Amino acid sequence: MWYRGSSWRAKVPNTLDIRSFPKLMCFKRAPQETLQALEYVRKSLHRNKTDRLWFKPNLKPQKEVTIRGYIAMDEVREISTSAALVLAAEYERKAIKMDERAPLISVEKWDAGLLHKLDQIGFFKGFGYERPAIDDESNYADVLTIPFYSGTKSEMQIVDQQLLKLVEHIDPGYQIDSNMVIALNSAVGEAATNTREHAYKKYHTFRYPHVGRWWATGAASIRERQIVVSLYDQGVTIPVSYPRLPAFQQLMATLNLFSSSPENQYANDAKLIQAATVHGNTGRNVGSTVANKRIGGFGLPQIKDAINLCGGGSLMILSRGGRYIYTLDQGTRSEQLDTFDCSVGGTLIEWAVTLPEPV
Repeated sequence: MWYRGSSWRAKVPNTLDIRSFPKLMCFKRAPQETLQALEYVRKSLHRNKTDRLWFKPNLKPQKEVTIRGYIAMDEVREISTSAALVLAAEYERKAIKMDERAPLISVEKWDAGLLHKLDQIGFFKGFGYERPAIDDESNYADVLTIPFYSGTKSEMQIVDQQLLKLVEHIDPGYQIDSNMVIALNSAVGEAATNTREHAYKKYHTFRYPHVGRWWATGAASIRERQIVVSLYDQGVTIPVSYPRLPAFQQLMATLNLFSSSPENQYANDAKLIQAATVHGNTGRNVGSTVANKRIGGFGLPQIKDAINLCGGGSLMILSRGGRYIYTLDQGTRSEQLDTFDCSVGGTLIEWAVTLPEPV
């Protein structure tokens, strides 16, 4: 066990209390398994809501530490950038509420690819953990993941610099179109503004304590010439906040929502996310009407506009139990709506764009 800056021996009295994560953690390719795994992380980290230390302060290094259970990541072979961001956000939230970092168990058994991704995203350095050595780092040279960063305000001046780093990783001599940079930066800024204005409202009772932050990261693949940007918050979620907009009642007739029930509380989540990508979700008064499909602001529609400007890519939004995916591929647009039985713990926005080949 890695804890308090050093290694400790630990024992688990009941092996039934060890939870194994899936081999693939990805919101696109294995959404249900990934959501369940991260929900277990959330529950485990916040099981203790009052203590400021994980164990008693006078632990003796020569004795084994007894733990109730832990999350085994030994079987994970791949984790997406967005899944890694949500994992890091959960650990940072708990770190803010505690006087010390959460322990990590059996890190030396984790797959090299998992270690590399978490290392690049800043998980180990950010939380004071020691990453085991990887035999050959060159095996993972194709993808560059920038360290995650978080904030409590909408301003994200660092974004343009990070986007340029991702472009340079794909092609050092590539000159990205200025309109594309503006569109991507505006999309990130708008998403962060939405978080500031809507994610942490007082009217909502949060199951887990929030820290009023958003988290962002990005990744770039040389082989696919693709840039992925991810933004996450642990707030109210779109399915909860969207129906509270003043203009929502005007949209009810066109949304074709399912009937709500306590047993099926997430039934409408994907449709509400889809509506937010069409009509906007910021709730700011810009004099819009239902007729021109701009109800209360821009927000998510602006991100779709950035994808359209780039000529191809995808937008994936998970909010509470719903998932919405918009794809533009060789001029063809498509949408996918899914609802799951567990929550992402807030709202995750991920958009991917593919850089055109240089002329």
